Amino acid sequence: MWLANRLSVCPFNHKDLKKTMDRILSEEIAGFINFSLERSVYHSCPIDDYGMIDGAFEETVLDFRYHFPKMSEVEIKDYILRNNGGLPVFLYRLVRKMRKRGYEDDFKFQIHSLMKILCGCEIYWKAEIGEGFLITHGLGTVIGARSKIGKGFWIHNSCIVGQKSLKGVTARPKIGNNVILCANSLILGDITVGDNTIVAANSLVIHNVDGNQIVAGSPAKKIETLEHSGYWLDAARERSGI
Repeated sequence: MWLANRLSVCPFNHKDLKKTMDRILSEEIAGFINFSLERSVYHSCPIDDYGMIDGAFEETVLDFRYHFPKMSEVEIKDYILRNNGGLPVFLYRLVRKMRKRGYEDDFKFQIHSLMKILCGCEIYWKAEIGEGFLITHGLGTVIGARSKIGKGFWIHNSCIVGQKSLKGVTARPKIGNNVILCANSLILGDITVGDNTIVAANSLVIHNVDGNQIVAGSPAKKIETLEHSGYWLDAARERSGI
């Protein structure tokens, strides 16, 4: 693998960061993070708290097991390493812990930038996302700061959750539990999306949505009522291939 070969000759000056990332992921991912930190746009990022790294991985395990209870830690680690939907969840959990520990914004921006470089998506550390956060093919996905999202949030590629207006800082969406955003869907503005909602592909949600339904279109409207709250998860598991 060309990336592994390139990284094998890169110096690792940030030893503490390398050690802690090695414990959870792999030498290749840790190496890439160190390689990126060596670039002129970065500074040394002293993530030397083993418990914080371990805790971020433990939370990521809970995210996956919310949907797939039988997944082992080995399978989850492999998914993080090999899929651009697993790694951003881990990095989001890590940068949230950095925020709680009082790390400076400069260091949090470094991890946030790595998410963009490695995964092609942006999930801001000021977004609040509950247990069960899962991404399938996250390329092009953005979750804006101050968005409030419940448990079991499942998002696909090219989705956006954020503010509606470009004029100053405005309120962000509030999303309930067990909500699925299919590819190229958007939830924008100061709105509420209820529990057990599926947003169909290529939909624009700019009005409040009650729970237990499928919405579609631009602007999105109800197209189907879900008979029971587990329907969304059963259907998504069948389609996911995880």
